[in-house]
Amino acid sequence: MMKQILAIGGLAFAALGASASTYNWGALNAQTDAQTAYVPAGSFSDVYLFSVAGNNNGVSSVVSLDLSSIFDITNGTYSIWLDNGAAGPNPISDDTQLASWTFNGTTGSASHTISLGAGNYYYMVSGTADGTGGGTGYAGLYTIAAAVMPVPEPASVALLLAGLAAIGVRGALRRPR
Repeated sequence: MMKQILAIGGLAFAALGASASTYNWGALNAQTDAQTAYVPAGSFSDVYLFSVAGNNNGVSSVVSLDLSSIFDITNGTYSIWLDNGAAGPNPISDDTQLASWTFNGTTGSASHTISLGAGNYYYMVSGTADGTGGGTGYAGLYTIAAAVMPVPEPASVALLLAGLAAIGVRGALRRPR
């Protein structure tokens, strides 16, 4: 009995240092969705749910605000997952990780692009917030931004190439000899 009480107490104590939030962005489109998150001290793992209609290129970036020692995030990573639908976002059991990147206070200009088909996805942002918080109650701060851009259909590309060829032919015929 004592072992069970100690085990439960240990799990409760470990959970005190961890933070997790879930945000639902709905259908992601060409307009950028962005979220700034303030995280308490300790490890965190936040999830951003979204869906995509049709074939698109997903573009995203995450950056933390490393403001001296007030807000600081170490070991920052974010990944994109295909939600296979069995139990919502659950990367341990049934979902498929498509890509993973690191972030820190200097990665804001680095964006990442990945091809996405129609379906449900999520970004998972995790790390350790170890700043002092400056009396705010938060030890870390990061911003995630994402959008999708449609992939051109083959017919659209063919039409573009045909138009360029027509312009080239017309220019060649108008040239004085």
